[in-house]
Amino acid sequence: MTEVEISPAFPKTDLQLQDPRELELLKLYRAPPFKTTQEACFAKHFLPDCRGVPRADQYILRHHNDICVVGLAPFHPMLASPTSEIKEVRYQLKKGKVNRLLDVHTTGKHKKGCFSCHPDTVLCEVEANDGTVYSVVAGITGYLYELNEVLQTEPYWLRVLPYTNGYVAVIQPSNPKSLAAISRCIGEEEYYQRRSKSPAGSECCTSATETVGVDGGGSTTGGCISDVSTT
Repeated sequence: MTEVEISPAFPKTDLQLQDPRELELLKLYRAPPFKTTQEACFAKHFLPDCRGVPRADQYILRHHNDICVVGLAPFHPMLASPTSEIKEVRYQLKKGKVNRLLDVHTTGKHKKGCFSCHPDTVLCEVEANDGTVYSVVAGITGYLYELNEVLQTEPYWLRVLPYTNGYVAVIQPSNPKSLAAISRCIGEEEYYQRRSKSPAGSECCTSATETVGVDGGGSTTGGCISDVSTT
């Protein structure tokens, strides 16, 4: 059995290594803080007050290959309130007339046949135990690659792990204007600063959804970003 001198960065332990390969693992250890895979590969953007509903905030995680993950932001009422319990996540919309899951039918390497969504396209509805219903929208213009079907049977992931297991959809922005619009969303630091300073129910973040003129190439309206130029 080999006695190994542990780096000062490694937590103090009486560890003794039997397998030399374990020593290689110690060399890879880095003391916190460190970046997770999500932090290293995704840029966080936030859409406050989606569809004009106070604090109905959503996030957009933009991968370096431009594919985006959409979900509920930390200050959304379904996540922020300790008394809110999620009763159901449903993809059957308009009283069952629209099944959003049927819109996910990509084929082939280039994902042909994707459903084209717009910023206000409703992806699913989240219902609380008290009957309150929140709509989750695409937030961007793009192609719908995936919906998280697990949320139908395990809706608690929205609260427990909103950025990973609790994501709602995967969307590929359809054009450069969509990407530019994402870049104009507020960042993580600004989002937390604004929400931490505002009382519940306030609309402090609506200033982030300002209209951008023709020179800006897009606009943000009611918390959803649009790549349609306005005058």
